[in-house]
Amino acid sequence: MKKTMFCKIIILSFLITSGCDKESELPALHGPYLGQDPPGMQREIFAPGLISTGYEEHGVSFTPDGKELFWRMMGPPHGMTLTMKELNGGWTAPEVAGFSGNYDGKCSLSPDGNKILISWSAPPSGNGPALDHWTIWVISRSGNGWGKPEKIPDLRGACPTIANNGNIYFFKRAENNKGDIYYSRYTDGGYSKAERLPAPVNTEHWENDPYIAPDESYIIFQSFRPGSNGYGDLYVSYRKNDGIWTEPQNLGEGVNSKESGEGCPWVTPDGKYLFFSSMERTLPRYSNPPLTLARKLEILGQPGHGSEDVFWVSAKIIEGLRPDELK
Repeated sequence: MKKTMFCKIIILSFLITSGCDKESELPALHGPYLGQDPPGMQREIFAPGLISTGYEEHGVSFTPDGKELFWRMMGPPHGMTLTMKELNGGWTAPEVAGFSGNYDGKCSLSPDGNKILISWSAPPSGNGPALDHWTIWVISRSGNGWGKPEKIPDLRGACPTIANNGNIYFFKRAENNKGDIYYSRYTDGGYSKAERLPAPVNTEHWENDPYIAPDESYIIFQSFRPGSNGYGDLYVSYRKNDGIWTEPQNLGEGVNSKESGEGCPWVTPDGKYLFFSSMERTLPRYSNPPLTLARKLEILGQPGHGSEDVFWVSAKIIEGLRPDELK
């Protein structure tokens, strides 16, 4: 049975009033994916009132065992990475990740869950005023926790995603000031000079927010190419045996909305779900009876009013678009 919106708004109220510092004040959350009911072939908001709120959120990553979660909350003065853990059968309250709080950053987990790739505005020293651009850093698991961020030399860009073999795919601005997707090969313990992915992945239009499959068999990304809704749709391209990428396919109405952009795709390690973000307005544009101030303020604390929210959908959508010759 679906959890009611009322219960989820109560969760958000607990987080705000407690400052997220008392695990006992968080209503009990049990089971995989925070105990949320799994989606089907149509997108659904993920954990409304907890992960998706009236603020701006995106960039969800779970560890392979499903017991640790990271996501990004945006807004002034800068974004931050939040995290939750499943301990003793229940989920802890959201808190700021140990590596976050000083600088904006956008992260994703490696397929084995032992590395966090983060595009960060921190200077090379890791201290002092933020840069006006992002570079790519890696954080390795250390015992039961995480080590310190280490800058990857000469990788400047955003939205990094890493394959099983260590190759990193990311977004950066091209010379003509448009967005393109690049990749850097991991060889001999280091990274090669970044290369722009060729057509048909990159075009003369804006491409952004890549997610690479662990085996590099497909890539999901945002694009403003013809056929998108003008706000940026999510597309998938499959890698053929000769290394050539197939013509990208729009992920369709189960993922992409008509009136907002979608981005930040990420597939769960078990291959079951596709997470992504959207600014779709899911709340009605007419109120009867008229809104009261109290109701207006309540709505502003909920997802679905045009802020960026986290959605999820069955990853069967991805396999359904795979060309027959690659199945």
